[in-house]
Parts: sequence; C-alpha cells; structure tokens
Amino acid sequence: MKQITKNFRLGFGSFIDKKVMPFVTLDLKKQASPCSEGCAPTYGFKHQMSLTTTPINLLKKLLHAIAQSLERSIQKNDCFSTDAGFHYAGDGRLAGITTPNDGQCHLDTDGYYDKSTEQDYPSIALLHQKIKEKK
Repeated sequence: MKQITKNFRLGFGSFIDKKVMPFVTLDLKKQASPCSEGCAPTYGFKHQMSLTTTPINLLKKLLHAIAQSLERSIQKNDCFSTDAGFHYAGDGRLAGITTPNDGQCHLDTDGYYDKSTEQDYPSIALLHQKIKEKK
C-alpha cells in the first residue's frame, strides 16, 4: 500500500441490518439470538476499530475485532467488502422509515449506530458526496 499512497488508513465495522421488519424478524427472542449456534443479537451497525495508520496496531486491532466477531458469530462484516445485499435510499420505506439519511455519524457510547430505525439508507449521491468530503 505504501507504493500506492502515503495516506493509507484502515478501520473496521460490522452490520446485520435495520432492526425492523421486513429486514429482520419481529420475534424478540430470535432478535436476541438469531442462530441456533448463538449469533450476536440483531443490530444495525457497530463501529469495531477506528482508522489507524500503524501497521502493528492495525494488525492487533483487526485480529482482536475479527476474534470478537467470530466469537459472537457476527453474520456480516464490512471492510469495504460484504456478503450482504446492497440497500440504498428508498429501501427504508419498506419498514415505514421515510426520514432521509443525514450523512452524519450517529454512534452511541458503545459504538452502535443509533439512527438505524429512524433514518433511511443513504443514497448513492450522498455516499459519493461524503467520500469526496473525506478525500
């Protein structure tokens, strides 16, 4: 990466989906333990590891985050790659969520995104705008 850029940073977060129907079940027991093997309770997004440029810290933090994820059997991960389907602005209407995404970071003190059930998914244009702002 050093040959490509001098400003390389990596972070880590995980997600399942919006904690509302039709994205997840309404059964609170299944939300608390969605898998027979004991998965993590349902949540929208969780910040796992802050952006870092220090390779040794990065490796330690990434391995720690992955170990925690595996330990809780998190169903989906997002490290600029995912095994999940793609949602975009308007999909939230299926759950009655019509407030547009404001593009802000709304993490609670435990690192969970707390506007998942209040704001729609971001539009592609909003993602593009935010990426350009952070360049």
